[in-house]
Amino acid sequence: MSSVAENLERHYRAFIDQQNEWGFFLGLAYYVNFILETPETDKITDLLLKERRNEEKKIKDLGDEVLKEVEPVIKDLIRKIQNAKISYPALDNEIKDYEGYKNKTIKGSEPPPVCFGRILHNTIRSLSENGHKELVKDYIREERGILYTDKHKFSKKLYAYNLARKKYDEKLEITFWGFWDYISFAYLAVLKADETLENLRREKADWFTISNLVGYFGEMKTIKDGDIRDLIVEFKREKYEPYATNLHNYLLKELSTNNKKAKQKVEIGKSGKIKKITIIELKDRKHLLAVNDDYKNVKKIRKSKYYPIFIEEIAKREVLNRTDNNKISNEMAEYFNNNKKCLAYMNGKYGLTAIFTGDEEEREINWEIKTEIINEDDYLKRLRKITKK
Repeated sequence: MSSVAENLERHYRAFIDQQNEWGFFLGLAYYVNFILETPETDKITDLLLKERRNEEKKIKDLGDEVLKEVEPVIKDLIRKIQNAKISYPALDNEIKDYEGYKNKTIKGSEPPPVCFGRILHNTIRSLSENGHKELVKDYIREERGILYTDKHKFSKKLYAYNLARKKYDEKLEITFWGFWDYISFAYLAVLKADETLENLRREKADWFTISNLVGYFGEMKTIKDGDIRDLIVEFKREKYEPYATNLHNYLLKELSTNNKKAKQKVEIGKSGKIKKITIIELKDRKHLLAVNDDYKNVKKIRKSKYYPIFIEEIAKREVLNRTDNNKISNEMAEYFNNNKKCLAYMNGKYGLTAIFTGDEEEREINWEIKTEIINEDDYLKRLRKITKK
């Protein structure tokens, strides 16, 4: 186990074995703080945050589609209502709510797509049930005497949006990014409550957000002051303990995986460099490529704009005072030096190597790399020699 993993385990044990609620949440907060301040673990949780933001973006995009469909319909209905001079309290209240949300004089706890969608459905149903079905005929359908307001395509968009929100809430309970979201919230409640609320007030966040956080943070203060369980809704140990344990095991696994990858990378850097390239010219004039005298694992050179030049460079490499140097382009050098898909790297067996050196005008094959061209018979002799060993 690496030193980071050992320290992570120590922080985990410091809170998971606590006997009282406050000791548990205080230790959990310092556990999160350790994760955030340690580059190896912070990098892992950053990826979890990215997953969560991707999920939230999907919901936002669907919400934007809902608004594009809903708002024109609401405006059209309001225009028809005003032209027909229709007015009664329930309908007037729906229109008033729409204008309030639109002008932001009313702020609800739900996102705009939900608020506007609800207002639209309520308005359509109200008009239909109060003798104005003709006005909303494009938006309603009836089956066995039951009225449905899902005829228009905005209803399908709204359904997809609400379904995505429901799935998001479900994923919060079963995904590692969800676990991280929960225990990060506990961290804020324990160590950053005043700072978080002050930042939100400075940014003029909506009243519902601030009010909800005040309530949640008040729960944590209750736990700190007296552990009054009857008053606790959010911060229950039996809820947060599985989140913390599942995330902890995930972090340990990721740290172990990342450590193995780092070791593999070091090994490639030490012993996986290309030291020799052999071109094998077959009797049918096609070519094979071998690296570091490994004749059991050769690659067939297929048609390419780079390899004829490369083979020619090898063939003329020993010629002194050459006057027919090929100009090796930056693109060709980049392909051989930095592209893992290049045949010479044998599908990742060898690490990236400076096969070409020098600038574009005087670029040549790296003299630290041995090169040769052999015929098919010599190749077979070498292969048989290796096979006999």
